[in-house]
Amino acid sequence: MKNLTKNELNAAIEKNPDVAENYYKMGVLVYADKSEPNFLHYGQEWIEKAIAIDPYKGKYHFELGMIYSEQHWHWASQAKTCFERCIHLKYKVKESAKEIGKTEAKIKEGNNSRVAEYLKKIEDNPKDMEGYTYLISHYTYTDKNEAKAMEWLNIANEIDPNDSMVLHWMSKVYAKHGDVDLAASIITKEYEKDMDDPDMASEYYGEMCYMYEDAMDYENALIWKLKQIEVMEEPHCYHYYTGLGWLYNRLGRVEEAKETYQTCLEKLPDDDTTETCYTFLIGYYGEAGDLEKTKFYLDEGLRKYPEEANLHYQKGVILHQAGEIVEAIKSYKACLIFDPENLRALNNLGSIAQQFKQSEKALEHMLKALEQDPDEILTHENLIKIYLDLGNFERANYHTQRILELKKKL
Repeated sequence: MKNLTKNELNAAIEKNPDVAENYYKMGVLVYADKSEPNFLHYGQEWIEKAIAIDPYKGKYHFELGMIYSEQHWHWASQAKTCFERCIHLKYKVKESAKEIGKTEAKIKEGNNSRVAEYLKKIEDNPKDMEGYTYLISHYTYTDKNEAKAMEWLNIANEIDPNDSMVLHWMSKVYAKHGDVDLAASIITKEYEKDMDDPDMASEYYGEMCYMYEDAMDYENALIWKLKQIEVMEEPHCYHYYTGLGWLYNRLGRVEEAKETYQTCLEKLPDDDTTETCYTFLIGYYGEAGDLEKTKFYLDEGLRKYPEEANLHYQKGVILHQAGEIVEAIKSYKACLIFDPENLRALNNLGSIAQQFKQSEKALEHMLKALEQDPDEILTHENLIKIYLDLGNFERANYHTQRILELKKKL
């Protein structure tokens, strides 16, 4: 079969827009044409469209990973994710593992380069607060070195204790360590001069909400979230409804959560941050036994977010409960493509394998689940059943004892 030209592929896509392979071929063509302006960006876009239609083709993920790898080091983490999906799909496993090593080295080199850049800025200008902001953020989120983050925060605090960045990070530290009142007073000090500006007021209320969320005080977090929404004009206020619905749900106010999420989807039909709305509503209507609405939100959610692992997991559960085991397995596996460490999908695949007396396959899934969370009681319960079927009473007894130890800690 001859290779199609770009014009021929465009015509084929226009005629039948649901064929993933045509998008993939277009992406490969665009990526290969280095003379084309933005060839990386457009190649990436075409292949992402192919994956949205068919996420099970390893070659799509591999090609996308190679495109990400050729871009700025900030894209390296996305490249790594693509190659990890290839390994899960058993496509070019050795090559993918090699590419993962390259991307990890690229990420490390990039982060080290940025740290050196900001250290030089501070050396040249010890009052450069932007440099301290980056270093505090880096050691908090990227390097996860709390002592180092605190070291830089204390230095910044000595230079300018009234700097907005310093106040922001100090409030986070105090909230994390349980001193909520002090954290709140710091946030208030940071914003008190700007409360006449609705945007700044909204930002202030948002910071207070997040602070109480970090402290797991959801009642107070809800109060501040409602204040934040109150000062925002339509339609901007609806962008905060996903957070509002989450808080209602955390507080057990399920009906209010449902109404909030439905309003969010109604007011923001084209927004790309509403996956939480679909996840909640699928679960809500699933538990209520309303299959029509469950299927509606599931189909809409997957159409909009084809790479959202939780939606694939929820589809698997619905199919599993309906007795459609083969299709349920496909959905659980799709979930693992996008989230290889999904504990629930691993457990459910293991349970299905055990149900059909495939003990070795069941054991493989359960040991992966155990690796993700050694303290998950359900995994230990499933492992007991598997080891009893395999006649390994010593291992079954070990997991029985682990359950007893874990229950004592509850």
